[in-house]
Parts: sequence; structure tokens; C-alpha cells
Amino acid sequence: AYPSSNSNQNNICYSCGTSNSAALISNKAEECYNVLDDIFINQTGTHIPSQYSAVLIKAMLAHGASWSNYDLFFSNVLELTGNSRKNEIHKYLGYGIAEVDRVMQCSQNQITMIGFGDIKQDKAFIYSLPLPFTFHNQKYKRKVTITLAYFSPITPNLIKYREKQVWFTLENGVKIAGSRAEYSDKAVVRGTLQHEIFESDEIEPWNEDGFLEIKVSCRGDATNTNQDSVIPYALFATFEIAPEHEIDVYSKVLEKIHPTSIIKPGLE
Repeated sequence: AYPSSNSNQNNICYSCGTSNSAALISNKAEECYNVLDDIFINQTGTHIPSQYSAVLIKAMLAHGASWSNYDLFFSNVLELTGNSRKNEIHKYLGYGIAEVDRVMQCSQNQITMIGFGDIKQDKAFIYSLPLPFTFHNQKYKRKVTITLAYFSPITPNLIKYREKQVWFTLENGVKIAGSRAEYSDKAVVRGTLQHEIFESDEIEPWNEDGFLEIKVSCRGDATNTNQDSVIPYALFATFEIAPEHEIDVYSKVLEKIHPTSIIKPGLE
């Protein structure tokens, strides 16, 4: 909406910039909160824990982000080549377009695990997502998207101001997840939001009882002091198989786990 000198209440205009982005993403944040709150009520009987709501929303807002092939445009314009290409593009695109609506619900060809909690320095948690499929007899195009968000204390008098670093690694199922489709492995661990996309369509030996294990770790960064301070974090992990394969991923994974274990807290 835009003010008009002739009292026209239907006047509109188009613009761009960070002020507009803040308003739009704030609106999406409210939608994320409502979706998450419904999930918690349906699966735990309680509302979303207030101490984790902000970090859960932070992870959810970024979980659907991607470069959407804009990296090709930037590579051509900036004449970027070689191993540093993704790292340079990250400076301009970040994690790309936040397609938040993609995270609002799961389709039949995908499943999303949500983890959250507190973690201390030199501690770790492992989250397991069952993948009851066989990949050794057919090429299934598949994608794994993992987003980790956290809030770290800061040390403002040091250049490396982030006091603690929290990050995730794939402990097993790396070949099932595939290779990194976007982003630089160095860029994704610089801030307090790690978002990665892995894709593959290769045939790989895999047991139907296998799990994709994601390890969340914490270490001192700017300092090694305050080792007992707790860092709130949230983890979103989505596994999906391309729709053309017509595989009901959602139902097959639910058969392996009790519904209330989809939301998994990591607590000391």
C-alpha cells in the first residue's frame, strides 16, 4: 500500500530494499511460528517452548532457501571460475531466496525432522533419521537439506567475536545424501546459521534399517571461557525423493518411528 494525494485507498507501488525484506520476512516468521506451534500441540500436547521459539523460527526461515540457479548468472557476470567460485558467490547471494512456503508442510515424497535444545562447549548430540529404502537396485534422485541455527554469546573486543561455534556433520549416509549441491563448505560455518543441500542419483548399497545420522557439535571460538554456558540451537533436516519416482517417503519413515519422536530435543 502507498499513500495517495487524492485519498485513493487502493493506491499501490513497487519497491525493493532491506526495509521491504524485513517486513516480508517478519510476516513469514509469524506464519512459521503458527505452523510450528500446531506441530508441537499435535505431537506433544504443549505449545512451542518459548525459550526455543526464536531459534526454531530462524532455522525454519532458512530451511527452504536455495540459489535457484542465480549462481550461474553471477558466475557469468563476475567471471568466476575455479574452487573459489562458490565462496565468492556466497558474498552476494548468501543462502539465496528464502522459499519459506516450501517448509510449511511435507509432501508425500519428503520427511522433515526437527531437533532443538541446548548444547555446551565440547559436547555433541547425534540425531538419527531412518531411511527405510533400498538404493542399490535403481537410481533414485534424492536430496537432503539440513539447516542448523543457534544463538552464540559474543566477545565484542575480539575480531573473532562469536564466542561459541555450533556446527553439524553427516556421520553416516554421506554417499546416500550425495555431494554438496550449493554453497561453499567454508562459507556455511562462518556465522550462526549453517544451511546445506546435498543431492545424488547414484546407486548405493543401503540397508532398509539404515539411519542418516547428523552430529551437532559445539566448541569455543573467540574464547574458551564460560564453558558451562548453554547455547540454544535448532536443527531441521529434510530427506526427499524426486516426485517422479512416486515413493511415499512420509509414510514409510513414520512406520519406523513413533510420531512423537519426530521432534527431538537435545538437552544436557
